[in-house]
Amino acid sequence: MAGRLLAARLLDYRGQAVRVFAIPAGGVPVAAEIVRVLQVPLDLVIVRKIQLPWTTEAGFGALNPAGEAVFNQDLIDRFQMTPQDIETQVQKTLANLKQREERLRQNRPYPDLAGATTIIADDGLASGYTMRTAVNFLKGKGAGKIIVAVPTGSARTV
Repeated sequence: MAGRLLAARLLDYRGQAVRVFAIPAGGVPVAAEIVRVLQVPLDLVIVRKIQLPWTTEAGFGALNPAGEAVFNQDLIDRFQMTPQDIETQVQKTLANLKQREERLRQNRPYPDLAGATTIIADDGLASGYTMRTAVNFLKGKGAGKIIVAVPTGSARTV
């Protein structure tokens, strides 16, 4: 339902050279509705939350396929994380990201977006770090206008 509602708001892009990327796993059902309505192919962008060492539920940043990390410096400071703590978590996240790239993208290269309007879909925005790394990565691949398509998000992030 959320994907259908978002797709209806994106109808002006139907028939245009638009690229749609989903952030797995939650972004796939959202993006599936968007690509169905816009009649364009679906691709995946693999980005991962960098987890705090003591929990899988919370993160202090995110990592994209280029190895670029975006950090929540407030959390790093609050939990007095050392550079070694950070590097350990980044390396774990990078290994996980590479496994997911292999499994979900079969290591296909990302396309050159050459100024294309690019829609990135996910199931929501909590801190926004994961989406930010996806945006940065796809900009690096040449994306022109980027549209973030999410059905919900925290007031602070949106």
